[in-house]
Amino acid sequence: MRRVRLLAASAILLVFSAAQAQDNFPDVPQNHWAYQALERMKKEGLLVGYPDGLYRGGRPASRYELAVAMHAVYTNLKNITDGLDAQLKGFPSSIPASQTDVAALRDAVAAVQRDLAAMKGYGADIADLRRASDTFEKELTQLGVDVQAMKDDLRNLAGRVSALEAKRPAVEVSGDLNLWLGGGHTLDGRYGLTRDGRLTGTRDKGAIASVFPPVPRRAGITDDLAILHEAAVTLTSTNETGVRLKGTLVATNAFGQTPIAGVPTTNVGFGNQSDLFSPANGNAGSPALFGYADGSGDLYLQELAGTYSWKGLNLEAGRVRHKATPWILQRIDNTPYFDNERWDDGRYTFDGAIVGTRLGSVRAEVYGGKNSSVLSKNGVI
Repeated sequence: MRRVRLLAASAILLVFSAAQAQDNFPDVPQNHWAYQALERMKKEGLLVGYPDGLYRGGRPASRYELAVAMHAVYTNLKNITDGLDAQLKGFPSSIPASQTDVAALRDAVAAVQRDLAAMKGYGADIADLRRASDTFEKELTQLGVDVQAMKDDLRNLAGRVSALEAKRPAVEVSGDLNLWLGGGHTLDGRYGLTRDGRLTGTRDKGAIASVFPPVPRRAGITDDLAILHEAAVTLTSTNETGVRLKGTLVATNAFGQTPIAGVPTTNVGFGNQSDLFSPANGNAGSPALFGYADGSGDLYLQELAGTYSWKGLNLEAGRVRHKATPWILQRIDNTPYFDNERWDDGRYTFDGAIVGTRLGSVRAEVYGGKNSSVLSKNGVI
């Protein structure tokens, strides 16, 4: 019995000794393949080294040490679900009246959504813990753990996790708001050139309004100033099974479709989301002569598609966005001064369908559709 008590005391010291100042165990080098995993587990309180602070990874662990570590995982998981329960119970039963309360509620909902998303896969973890509690029942009992209560809690945890996941909103709302300003200045008849081949300091709006073909005019930075703005709202269904839906609506003036008297409508903003547009094409009315210009406000549906998975096949249909590879069917990035995933991800927007599957490391897909129907309110593709 004395030997068992010593072993129990040793295991408790292993897990509950005072935390050391360093972020990780000093005997685990940073280039070790398990370094990050050990660092995270130590931070979460799942592993603590020996009283001297060392981890001693080469030493075999006793069943007592494994039992204590398993109990620490169980306690951590229980704290997570208890915390989510408390968050959900803390939500007001009625809609708050003030904007401050609404903002606080929105932040609280977002925090719960993040926690619920992180809970995916907890069901399998709980099942593993239940099996481990049977395996280490004797050792846990000798350490003073109420094993039966632990088993009951683990059974309840599985149901609580499922219930918490069911409380996720049916639709997640996200979005982005972007503002882009650009301008140039002409000095002694010399013009700057942007990375994508556009002249700067040419957009004296009053001087070129009726010129055809357009001739660069000397302009100051305020005359040449362009302000492009864009706001997007994305709705995504959160269901794990069945058809998953996603849609993105965008309000923008970044297409820059500004009619100039005597000049065909020109892409003097960022161009558009579908065409292979190059500003340095030399055509009359080319943005290469005008630089960037802000256009009239526009509205377009960038994406509205449903996705369904069945026996390894993935089907997406509707207004979809797609690129085949980094070398095939990838839309050119014509916004070198603007960082936005929707513009820079290389995907084309078209009305059609994509069917794909994976065979090991090989991806196979068939897709088809048309982009002539993908029009904004102002008729931009």
